[in-house]
Amino acid sequence: MRGKADAKSNHNGTLSLMLDFGPLLVFFLSYKGAGWIWGASNPITAMTFGTAAFMAAIVIAVIISKVKLGRVSPMLWLSALLILFFGGLTIYFHDQRFIQIKPTIIYAFFALMLFAGLLRGKPLLKYLLQAAYDGLSHTGWMKLSRNWALFFVAMAITNEAMRRMMSFDAWLAVKVWGVTIVSVIFAAANILLGRFPKVCDLAFRFFADGPSACCDSVSASSRLKPKKSSKCLRSSSTKGLPIASLAAIETGTDGANGSTARP
Repeated sequence: MRGKADAKSNHNGTLSLMLDFGPLLVFFLSYKGAGWIWGASNPITAMTFGTAAFMAAIVIAVIISKVKLGRVSPMLWLSALLILFFGGLTIYFHDQRFIQIKPTIIYAFFALMLFAGLLRGKPLLKYLLQAAYDGLSHTGWMKLSRNWALFFVAMAITNEAMRRMMSFDAWLAVKVWGVTIVSVIFAAANILLGRFPKVCDLAFRFFADGPSACCDSVSASSRLKPKKSSKCLRSSSTKGLPIASLAAIETGTDGANGSTARP
């Protein structure tokens, strides 16, 4: 039963990633394809064709999400509404700036929502990503929400800088490939740090303070919790876990059971 549940969860996660990334890829390929067909002398035509394909793809993504997953994520709903709105403006006014500003609005919206939740002591990210961080404590969710809020602020600023300094072709290429890769790496790093906080803390101590500090920490933990300490040490020595976000190291949970870590 557990294996089937994990397989279903992995399948749903892959499908969700495809639904999020698919429409953007359709936009990129449609725009490039239209440019090859009509030539570089017709950038407005290529942009209009690509935007129309983008709008159709996001509608299809929403339908597939509802049918296959039984729900539509808040981010997909927001993306669909903004793509249809700003895509319509782009086609009507023949101005690509409308579709370029859409990511900034999405990033800013989620950043504001997460910061508002942090001020109220409520990690709103928990309602979106609980399956990916099963067993995380309230403190861990608060720190995770802080990480993502800061990430969204950085992405909003980056998008504004790119759209002002780059050509539309360069902006689209970086948006499709660069921004997507950075987002996936950041998400994966936070999942790792959320599930293995003690292992990552040991790795951080090793690189920041040297092997002796790491060994001291392991020895102290061994006297208190020998089984969990040895498991943590084995994981850190065999997996070579990366340190991607220092702010998420102290998530405050044990990756095995979600209990609060003690100093």
